[in-house]
Amino acid sequence: MSTERSLREMMSLDGRVAIITGGAGHIGRAIAAGLAELGATIALVDIAPSAGADVAAKLTAGHSVKVSMFDCDFEQGDAVKDLPRRVREAFGGIDIIVNCAAFVGTSGLDGWAVPFEQQSDATWRRAVEVNLTAPFVLIQAAAGDLARSGHGSVINISSIYGLAGPDWRLYEGTALGNPAAYAASKGGPDPDDALAGYHHGSKGSRQCSGAWRRLQGHTGAVFEPLCGQDAACAHGARGRYEGRCGLPCERSLGLCDGPVHCGRRGVDGVVSRQQIMQLRESPKC
Repeated sequence: MSTERSLREMMSLDGRVAIITGGAGHIGRAIAAGLAELGATIALVDIAPSAGADVAAKLTAGHSVKVSMFDCDFEQGDAVKDLPRRVREAFGGIDIIVNCAAFVGTSGLDGWAVPFEQQSDATWRRAVEVNLTAPFVLIQAAAGDLARSGHGSVINISSIYGLAGPDWRLYEGTALGNPAAYAASKGGPDPDDALAGYHHGSKGSRQCSGAWRRLQGHTGAVFEPLCGQDAACAHGARGRYEGRCGLPCERSLGLCDGPVHCGRRGVDGVVSRQQIMQLRESPKC
């Protein structure tokens, strides 16, 4: 009798409940589809109930899992605090939270995707509320559920623009923009993870930030943790973060013990997990 198991079996999320905020958006629905494929029950959260309901119906039909749409305005703190209760009553608990809801460069806000001098401080505050404060409130409100799960996970979708300034040539001739508030609010989840992860780690939960990006060597988008300056995984995918000195994060299975280069430390080649930890603890890095 074969002892081999399929990837689906080894990565099974059967019986797990996942909250995906911004679930009707491009990234949110892709994440929801991936978790549903692995068997997770999906709590799809979005401010647009009609679009969210359409995504929920397609997920249910395509993956034979339970999916429900929960409308929530992330500018309303009380509504965010109450969201875990609604999901718990529907599905019995919470095991995974993916914070994906955000104002982005195409959001139609006043004083948003405009030259820096014209950007509005009121819109700045709205962006910080949705992109940064709401995830904190949601994680805090669901802390008990994640602890009871015994394997709670929180994934915050951040952005490379939380670490590096944009190349403005990419936006020439388009209606797109990259507001200062987007960069500030998307850079926030990275250090916040360290604090929340430290607090929840002893309770069986873990937390990590990352960005979806296209890397050389991969045909599609991959999730990369935002703690590496210049890293390459074992499959040859390479990516670079300017101005951040770090190494691949052992919290992610994808970029660990692979070839790395640290610009400030001059480390090049394949390093072990022990060396990664030693370099991280070095005050010079």
